[in-house]
Amino acid sequence: MKESRRRPGRGMPFRNTSSSGTRVDWRATFRALLVLIVLLAVVGGAIAYSVVRRGLSAHAEPSAVEEIVARAMRHWASPQSVRNQANPVQPTPEVLDQALAHYADHCATCHANDGSGDTAIGRGLYPRVPDMRTGSTQSLIDGELFSIIEHGIRLTGMPGWGNGTPEGERESWGLVHFIRRLEKLTPEEIERMEALNPKTADQWREEQEARRFLAGEDAAPPAAPPHKHDDPR
Repeated sequence: MKESRRRPGRGMPFRNTSSSGTRVDWRATFRALLVLIVLLAVVGGAIAYSVVRRGLSAHAEPSAVEEIVARAMRHWASPQSVRNQANPVQPTPEVLDQALAHYADHCATCHANDGSGDTAIGRGLYPRVPDMRTGSTQSLIDGELFSIIEHGIRLTGMPGWGNGTPEGERESWGLVHFIRRLEKLTPEEIERMEALNPKTADQWREEQEARRFLAGEDAAPPAAPPHKHDDPR
């Protein structure tokens, strides 16, 4: 008789309690999964409705849902290990000078010399090229900006400029410093950048004609050199 007795907290009562707790945990997990599925369905439905109603034209302004998704993708595009890195390059005059020249030749076509994104390509991309002088870009930490420059962002017009070399990474970190200065660019710096911007053959010819006219020269200008737009890194 003594062997058949069960002390409180032992035997089957204890196992029944554990089983009940497991069932409760599974129910909570199922509810969370169900909520996630519903949320994904709502977001997917909103995007599908937007596509059906507005089409896929790049001229349309992005919807609020698309802006949220785009910013989330921009955040996820930066691995945490890279995002948390501090800028190892000091903003010396030489570094900033090189970054200005690199930005004028490689970035200004889309982002504009002043970082506003107000260019023919910037206005035509979907999503739009951001105004990098505003908080949506300036609030990003240095590691995030570096990651975006080096690796780009999928499903946007932002390419990855990194070439996997220490020199290339140094150039990207220098561009991070330059982006921080966009709002403080002087008219002289903008003018210098305009001279460094890529130019078509017609634009180059017009500049040469104007220069020769001001110099009092009548000879025909030389043919425009091809612009290779090579990455100096």
